[in-house]
Amino acid sequence: MAIDITTLISALLSQALLAAVIILVLILYAERKFNVVENRLESILNFNEALLLVLLSKGVISDSEYRLLLLMLPSSRVPAGSKYYTRDVERRLYEIIVRLTNDPRTATWDDVTELEKIYDVIWDEIDATRDRKRRRELIALSVKVKVVAVMTKAYLISRGVMPPWVEGRG
Repeated sequence: MAIDITTLISALLSQALLAAVIILVLILYAERKFNVVENRLESILNFNEALLLVLLSKGVISDSEYRLLLLMLPSSRVPAGSKYYTRDVERRLYEIIVRLTNDPRTATWDDVTELEKIYDVIWDEIDATRDRKRRRELIALSVKVKVVAVMTKAYLISRGVMPPWVEGRG
């Protein structure tokens, strides 16, 4: 039984549309699942932020413990050099971390703002990255950057340094 080549191509093409639809549905499903995971991660980060603010404002974490927590960030250094997480962003991040580790008393609200901007940039990079290993590394880095931003906020408040908007400057 011989099959005509045009019949074979026609049959394959009719199935290609179905395959394309299935692939599209799988991609959309995977994106939705990632969005759910991302939303859960954001919820966890918000809870952790509140918890850290309470602990730090009560003086549970001392200067030396704050410095020790800051040391966790360089251990998960992710190489820069891509569209969003550039070498300049990486340099700014680690300049802040090194300065705060050496002397936490140099912390400012500008540092908090910069760390939050870097956190957002890392998430832009995560969204643009398809390499699973790099995404995991960037997610781990983003969580640590967020924790440092929160710790710095609480550290400033515990020292009596109020945010500019509280002091009426912003």
